[in-house]
Amino acid sequence: VVDIEAIKAFLKKCWSVDISTKEYAYLKGAVLFNPDLEGLRCLHYIQALRREAHQALNEHVRLIHRDDSMRFAKLLIALSML
Repeated sequence: VVDIEAIKAFLKKCWSVDISTKEYAYLKGAVLFNPDLEGLRCLHYIQALRREAHQALNEHVRLIHRDDSMRFAKLLIALSML
């Protein structure tokens, strides 16, 4: 039940900032490449993939949403709800 509520909160936040499909894909990559999960091997590789997802999202936001300097932070806040 807690996980469902977290997902609902995440989706609500995404809808409130009118997230694009590209932004959603970058956020999904950041979730998938989670180095904090137990039992994973190649943590440095997984951390690098997550960093690349964050960097790609940041570059996309700066290019497409130049007038919204807080958009990247808003998206990361949405991500933290999961």
